[in-house]
Amino acid sequence: MKGGLNIQKNYHGKKFWTVLIFALFLGVSITYTVVSDKISYVNLQYTPHDPIYINGNDEFTIENGVTGGSGMSNDPFVIEDWEIDASYMDGITIKNVSVFFEISNCYVHDGGIYNDGIVFINVTNGVIEDTIITENRNGTVFRTQYTGKENSENNSIRYNNITSNTYDGIHFEHTGWGYHSNNIISNNNLSGNNRGIYMIMSADNQIIYNNIISNDEIGIQLDMCMGGGDNNRIYHNNFINNGDENGQACEWGGALNHWDDGYPSGGNYWSDYMGLDNFSGPNQDIPGSDGIGDTPYYIPVGQNKDRYPLMEPYGDVPEGVFIKIKGGIGLHITIKNYGNDVITSVNWSITIDGGLIITPRADSGVLGTLASGQSVDVTFGPKGLGLGILTPMPKITVTVTCDEGLYAEEIADARIIFFFIIIK
Repeated sequence: MKGGLNIQKNYHGKKFWTVLIFALFLGVSITYTVVSDKISYVNLQYTPHDPIYINGNDEFTIENGVTGGSGMSNDPFVIEDWEIDASYMDGITIKNVSVFFEISNCYVHDGGIYNDGIVFINVTNGVIEDTIITENRNGTVFRTQYTGKENSENNSIRYNNITSNTYDGIHFEHTGWGYHSNNIISNNNLSGNNRGIYMIMSADNQIIYNNIISNDEIGIQLDMCMGGGDNNRIYHNNFINNGDENGQACEWGGALNHWDDGYPSGGNYWSDYMGLDNFSGPNQDIPGSDGIGDTPYYIPVGQNKDRYPLMEPYGDVPEGVFIKIKGGIGLHITIKNYGNDVITSVNWSITIDGGLIITPRADSGVLGTLASGQSVDVTFGPKGLGLGILTPMPKITVTVTCDEGLYAEEIADARIIFFFIIIK
């Protein structure tokens, strides 16, 4: 696998120089873009550990990162307090396991576009909790193996920060026979991924009490295929500023899943819901408000709906700022308020270290006020030379602060060739 990865990198390196030469000669504007939304996690107390790979119940050992437990329901194996760099292989892989175990208080990061954070393959009775899973290909994946050993069930993903993963925060892969079922996804913050949660051929799962915020393409996508993908229950989640004009969630196929918990428990909070709350009751026809919208929230693509959308967020909603750095002709920075409240006196700064004869190396400014979901683009036009060959590779640092005490920082390596900037 490592050999194949090196070949891939060499290929892309040759491709980069070829494209660049043509661009310079032809005057074509080439933009290599890597989007990275990073939340700064401070005061983290972890011990570094190599990626963990467990295949079978007998491989829950100290060498494989197990810190305690016996695998029983009242004494699960525990994997906790590790920092795992997933840059050269998937961070934690658990495979063909039926004992009880917990992955707790870990930090799994930097899988990039090649490696996933945490992978389950044919797993039951597992828990992922209180863990930060960020900057990977997918945050958590329920992967398939082969018929008879492909489904994962009776697992719990709870109280995690799953952010800024290239593809999906949580991804349930297509199965060939049977379904990923009876899993619970609860109380997570899923932000800044391409999709928050994606499920196909998955049934009888619960998605509850999550904050699903500012995922680029969509918050939750449910797909039906070959009879699977039904009877999932999705309620008491906060969908805030996900996707684009196509909506915050979608369900391909018929109205097979449940997007609310009935009346009076209610459904989900949708930041783009435009309905009123003048009535109450199961049919929303009794005068008087009840905290539930009078009209349903329709789920795009399919025929389903949240019959009882909540008028206010359910529980606490985290506040925060995302930073996206893009290259091209100059730097292009997007700053977005992904929280549900207005933030004020938003200050930004950009600095560049390393490289050769780069000017200017810094800039800053004040954006003023950003409403919930609002984003602002900032451009910066340094020029110079920085390839990371004879001098250190240029490092770009973008920070954002505001009066409400929020802080965000994004650091990216770059190549600078005259006015072209390529984010690595």
